[in-house]
Amino acid sequence: MDWITATTVTLTLLTGEASVLICRKNTTQIDVHHFCSLR
Repeated sequence: MDWITATTVTLTLLTGEASVLICRKNTTQIDVHHFCSLR
């Protein structure tokens, strides 16, 4: 796996973790809730 793929995967995982945390904290916000439902 080249560094570009590794970086992309890492960023995807980090973004995914962040979005899950954001979703849990802001479940009342429509935009965030919609973003969570897309995952």
